[in-house]
Amino acid sequence: MKDIFVFAVNSYDNRRFNTIEDFRSLEIGVVQGTPTAYRLKELGFEKIQFVLQEKQNAFKLIYGNRIDAWYVPELILNQTLKSKGIKFEKMKIAYKDTEVEMYIAASLSVPDEIVTLWQKNFDDMKKHGHYREILEKYGFEKFQP
Repeated sequence: MKDIFVFAVNSYDNRRFNTIEDFRSLEIGVVQGTPTAYRLKELGFEKIQFVLQEKQNAFKLIYGNRIDAWYVPELILNQTLKSKGIKFEKMKIAYKDTEVEMYIAASLSVPDEIVTLWQKNFDDMKKHGHYREILEKYGFEKFQP
């Protein structure tokens, strides 16, 4: 499955963002220890506000005006808003940064038979429509393969 890292801003923010560099001078909210946090640090961003949960960034952006933008995978942004009852209209995606592949990781000590079983079950879920149902239930239908 693919996802994309995005910058979300308040819906009333009228600035135009054409590149990731347009965010460099802004206060950016990101969850500490996540791939999005590492990416911003690698790119040399300095105005980063770290939190422990994505919902904190949503509230800081929408209700507190304590950050200018929220840098987050789009799947997580959508799920966070949905789970907290926040209307998506309160914010907008100002810039889509980079596409990423989503994987399930396991220790090398997990037997190959278990990995094969996981893959078989996942393939079965797709074949019988259960995977689609899960994506739709959580608002991820546009990410269907």
